[in-house]
Amino acid sequence: MKIRIIIILLFAGLQYSSKAQWVTIPDAHFVAYLQANFPGCMNGNQMDTTCAAITGATAVNCISDSIADLTGIQYFDNLLHLDCEINLLTTLPPLPNTLVILDCNMNQITNLPSLPNSIIWFSCAQNNLTILPTLPNSLQLLSCAENQLPSLPALPGLLNDLVCNYNNLTSLPTLPNFLQTMGCDHNNLNSLPALPDTLNSLTCTFNNLTSLPTLPRCLKVLMCYNNNISCFPVFPDSLNFSPSQNVNISNNPFHCLPNYVQAMDSLTLLYPLCMTGDSINNPDGCDALDGINKLTMKNKGFEIYPNPFTLQATIAFAEEQRNTTIKIIDVIGEKIKTINFSGKQLMIEKGEMTEGIYFVQVIDEKKNSINKKIVIQ
Repeated sequence: MKIRIIIILLFAGLQYSSKAQWVTIPDAHFVAYLQANFPGCMNGNQMDTTCAAITGATAVNCISDSIADLTGIQYFDNLLHLDCEINLLTTLPPLPNTLVILDCNMNQITNLPSLPNSIIWFSCAQNNLTILPTLPNSLQLLSCAENQLPSLPALPGLLNDLVCNYNNLTSLPTLPNFLQTMGCDHNNLNSLPALPDTLNSLTCTFNNLTSLPTLPRCLKVLMCYNNNISCFPVFPDSLNFSPSQNVNISNNPFHCLPNYVQAMDSLTLLYPLCMTGDSINNPDGCDALDGINKLTMKNKGFEIYPNPFTLQATIAFAEEQRNTTIKIIDVIGEKIKTINFSGKQLMIEKGEMTEGIYFVQVIDEKKNSINKKIVIQ
């Protein structure tokens, strides 16, 4: 009888073990993670791929665990979220086709497998990538900053957020119609593609841009300093509702602006408006616009002649002025003179001003303003 019971138990055990499918996990650090989080599925460095805890797991968060090989992750049949940032990975194994979020930042990855068609959020910043795989149509966020990418693949139509700064990009693909934020600073870009109407944040600093495309009407953040832009497109009204730290166009070789917006800092607002035929303030022939965003004076304000001047110059207004404030400001934003004025003409003297570039800012009684550059020789 005992022998019969033992045989039955052995047969049952053989049946159970035949259902398990054991695979070797080669990386000792990944083994340690699996043993700590899925102990019932591990036997040494062997993982049971049929174990319910493995097949039912929806998240694996193995952050900063010194893992160099994630072999075994492909058996997590229902995995939605994989976070393996800050490890020693140089590549990834095939990924579960259920994956929605993949974060593999701060590794040493040189190549990636195909991305699942279910993925929505993909971040691979701070690796050694020179190419990205085809991006699935489901993708809504792509962060691939701080790699060595010379180009990007076609961007999915549903993409909302693109962060590709600190790469070797010389151009960008067509931007999706629903893109809301784009960061492409510190690349080698000479131009940008057309910007979608939905874009509300653009950061493109430290590139080789010589111009910008039409700016979207809902844009709230514009950072494009340290480029080679001499003429800007119209700044949209939406920038009027942004704090000044959200607009920075400094360190570009521009001489005038198409219009002013309240988000500009005080030094940027000193630049004159671009006017057709104005060789002093608009030597690059930028497009001229009149009175935009209620920050400019009507009738093009005033003229200064001669300009440049040596001893004195005349400020001539198109219309009679009442209670107008005239400020002369140097290139670092310091006020040199402030004059309260009424009338149509005003003579300004060089006086103690040294040779160089200055700005004349005129503010009327309704607080509308316009600026022009003057040069003292």
